[in-house]
Amino acid sequence: MRNTVNSSEVTKFSWVKDETTREYLKAIYRVQHFYSTITDLDQLLVLITEECKNACEAESASLLLYDEKRKCLSFQVTLGPVGSDIIKKEIRISEGTGIAGEVALTKKPKIVNDVSKEPKFYKGVDEITRYKTKNILAVPIIHNKKLIGVIEVVNKKNNHFSHEDLRFLEIIASWAGSAVVTSKLIQEKIQVEKLATIGYTLTALAHQLKNVLTAMVTSVELIEKSLEKKQFQTIEKAWPVLKRTSIYILEFVQDLLLFSKPRIPQKKQCNFYDITTKLKEIFNDLFSTRGIKLYIDTSQVKEPVFLDPNGIFHCLTNLLINAGESAPQKTGEVRIIAETKKQNLLVITVSDNGSGIPQEELPYIFDPFHSSKGYKGTGLGLAVTKKIVEEHNGTIEVKNIPNGGAQFIIHLPQKNEKS
Repeated sequence: MRNTVNSSEVTKFSWVKDETTREYLKAIYRVQHFYSTITDLDQLLVLITEECKNACEAESASLLLYDEKRKCLSFQVTLGPVGSDIIKKEIRISEGTGIAGEVALTKKPKIVNDVSKEPKFYKGVDEITRYKTKNILAVPIIHNKKLIGVIEVVNKKNNHFSHEDLRFLEIIASWAGSAVVTSKLIQEKIQVEKLATIGYTLTALAHQLKNVLTAMVTSVELIEKSLEKKQFQTIEKAWPVLKRTSIYILEFVQDLLLFSKPRIPQKKQCNFYDITTKLKEIFNDLFSTRGIKLYIDTSQVKEPVFLDPNGIFHCLTNLLINAGESAPQKTGEVRIIAETKKQNLLVITVSDNGSGIPQEELPYIFDPFHSSKGYKGTGLGLAVTKKIVEEHNGTIEVKNIPNGGAQFIIHLPQKNEKS
């Protein structure tokens, strides 16, 4: 697993006479390049370990990370004859055990060129892997005086490990330490942001559901009292509110399910008129109680359309709910106009004659949980609508109408390919 680095006369270090020093410098240059260009920590640590192994002419090399809670080292990267065995067996070395454990405890490097004469040499890894360690060099990975781990190289080919090898590993270890710490800081920041997002999401969900359920409970109580007193006229007024809030809860749950995971649209040839007929059946009743008129024109869509009917039905349901809440009572108008364009596009426009969308809100209109309508809006409808449209490889835009009201325009490609 080697990453190439552009070479030049300078980076070939041909001006350095000593071959060993030249190889060290080349390795340091490559590690510096990896550190500045590779963001994947696992890949970076493998490349660093490989450079240590090659530059020190070792049979194998390992990078161990320190677990502060368990007070032990675990093998993060192991290259060599038994590298995969060590990783699979999840071997851990306690602090103070063996050469690596001693280096972790003292935070000082150590060279042992004959392990048979070293009383602190730990034979456990050799016994597990059936590998014969002859000599070993280990250096601590330190960052801001804090132990991060240990790099060790094992069995120098045709020679003993030198102090030059040790100094080289110390330089590389400093980069490894910085890389690990930087990665951990990034992961911690991501985790904090995730937790903050989850907290915000739960708060928003609880707030939305509380508002919707409050309106529903109020309607139920009013209907119960009216039934006791046989005040049927009051029931007729309260029933639409109960029905409307029930639909909001259903839409809210569906929006949560659709928003929480990616979905591949189940596209097929269908009649767009059938979709709008279902919408008309639902919303004519809801809108009529508030004196809002619903106009639907699909006359310009003469051929079957290629889309996910359930997904687009859900999109239009969300847009009609929004439009119905924005349109004025008694004089409100909501329109759906659909047409096919020469560019193989189905264009659907949903508009109302309300007060429009405040200019400062337009950039955030499709953001999750962005709602200024209290219990009347879930804050997810438009975000889900945009998600479904984009899953169709389409686009959605919103703009205010000069004479009043808002207009949502959906463009859906009509290529007969399920992609």
